[in-house]
Amino acid sequence: MADMDVLDASVFLYLGDLIEEDLFYMLVKECEETAPVFPYWKYDRFSLESMLEDECLSEFRVSKMDIP
Repeated sequence: MADMDVLDASVFLYLGDLIEEDLFYMLVKECEETAPVFPYWKYDRFSLESMLEDECLSEFRVSKMDIP
């Protein structure tokens, strides 16, 4: 079930007095952040074409030939 579906159902259940406030809060917090925020702006741009095979393997744990 998608997070928005869970959130919509949680709101419906809470407004209908079918779940308590603490359960509603827990469900909202769970749906709020499913993926961590990655600070991509702190890193320099890179080019896979300019990377060596060993460097690509050590940085990304995949071979350069495995990347389409």
